[in-house]
Amino acid sequence: MRAISILLTSALLLGAAAPPAPPTEAWEVNVSPGECTLTRTIAGPPAVTLSLRTIPGSDAYRLAFVGKELPRPRSRELVPVTLVFAPDQHFERKARGTTLANGLGEAIIFNGLEPDVITAFAGSSSIAVQGQATLGPFATPNAKGAVRALAGCVRDQLVEWGADPAQFEPGGKMPVALVPRDDWVPSATLLKIPVPSDAQVDALFKVTVAADGGVDGCTQIGTGVDAKSATLACDSVLTRRLFTPASDAQGKPVRGAAVFEIHLYSERTYNRG
Repeated sequence: MRAISILLTSALLLGAAAPPAPPTEAWEVNVSPGECTLTRTIAGPPAVTLSLRTIPGSDAYRLAFVGKELPRPRSRELVPVTLVFAPDQHFERKARGTTLANGLGEAIIFNGLEPDVITAFAGSSSIAVQGQATLGPFATPNAKGAVRALAGCVRDQLVEWGADPAQFEPGGKMPVALVPRDDWVPSATLLKIPVPSDAQVDALFKVTVAADGGVDGCTQIGTGVDAKSATLACDSVLTRRLFTPASDAQGKPVRGAAVFEIHLYSERTYNRG
């Protein structure tokens, strides 16, 4: 894993609201195979680590607030809250609270955030959560540069996987899925993948996308499933036209890359929640 630090340049305030805690650490982009994560630690109170994670080619993001001083969640269920990006962006979303193991504290997690939420993040001076309890605001100085660095991590991994760099130039476009990724692997195939008792399976796959939008390559990232199960999953997507192809600044179709995930739970694990 490697980390890219981004120099903090200023601490901006949220209108007449209580001022966000001053910055204590630079933004960092932590890079590992199939994952890019932007983090920043703030002294508080409350002390909190802000984390924005994405899987390159997934078009979805996970935002988390983690800290020992955060309130303990009342339940593990999804609850409606409002994400507030100063000065004027509000998003109604659902979050889940959880207590982390090993005394790491509490976490408030937003899964499946869309690119427009990340655009608001990049233009913000602070971020807050409003719901049953208010969290923040926390300053997000140089958020635009931080999100740009996260996008650079995504671009670098996709190019490494076979994507044409031309799609990342101004005016270029990445491939867009025509079918929800959860529907790529049929249920009959998923039932053939073994799940250990009292456990779960989490597998990540990268695919290459031809200039006609068809999937012409598939490889598992990591070891989420055995080789036979990986072949079953990949056979479900190979040769299928699952994307609007990537394109360069002139609109010419070019090769792209993307990912899909498989999450399976044993009955005991699912019932345990």
